[in-house]
Amino acid sequence: KKEGLDGPLTPRDPKNGGMQPRAPIRNWPPKATDNTQDFTPYRGNVVIPETVSVSDRTYPVTGINYLAFVGSQDLKSIIIPESVKHIEYATFAGCSGLEDVILPSGITEIPEAMFYYCSSIGRMIIPDKVQSIGNSAFACCTSLTEITIPAGVKHIGQYAFAYCSGLKRIVIEGNPVIDETAFIGCSAGLEFVYTTKVESHKALNSEGTIHYGIDGRIIQPGTPGLHLIKHKDGTVSKSLVR
Repeated sequence: KKEGLDGPLTPRDPKNGGMQPRAPIRNWPPKATDNTQDFTPYRGNVVIPETVSVSDRTYPVTGINYLAFVGSQDLKSIIIPESVKHIEYATFAGCSGLEDVILPSGITEIPEAMFYYCSSIGRMIIPDKVQSIGNSAFACCTSLTEITIPAGVKHIGQYAFAYCSGLKRIVIEGNPVIDETAFIGCSAGLEFVYTTKVESHKALNSEGTIHYGIDGRIIQPGTPGLHLIKHKDGTVSKSLVR
């Protein structure tokens, strides 16, 4: 069980109150915890070493603990070595100044809230071995403009790219199951590009349609109000949900 997090982060529109998520979340935003006892924010450009030496012994760096860099607003870039195979949740959450990240090729997931509110990240290369993108993994990454989802990704979680207002294009190389909230709050101009035949479009709902609110942002199908509905064949219809 994950400590300090009971459910998926539920981001709000940054224009309407910022990043405080709704329940069921406890202890958010995260602060110093038992694994960050003397927490000091990281700054500048960080390169994580492949090995560390303790008491004349050398150990490989194979993982990064949860909340390891959380809230380091002055962190600008980070290079994670190939020795790292596992990264835990919310590692970089709240690193609002983070611009560049180099991920190791061996990781198999982008965990929950990994880049939550990293509002300065403009680009991201997801390694080919990644199989899942967790809940709120890139939520409120407002500077992110384009991203490619590798063919190996099987699932994109709740709010994964919610309120990524700058996101213009997403290339999907496989046929993942995408939660209906994954792109909530993104702009109406967001282009989905599938490089392979999509057998069952599950991106936003089972009918393969995308719902937009009157402000042009993607919304959930059941949200009360006027819906502009884009269908798989490119046609657009309107619907009022009460």
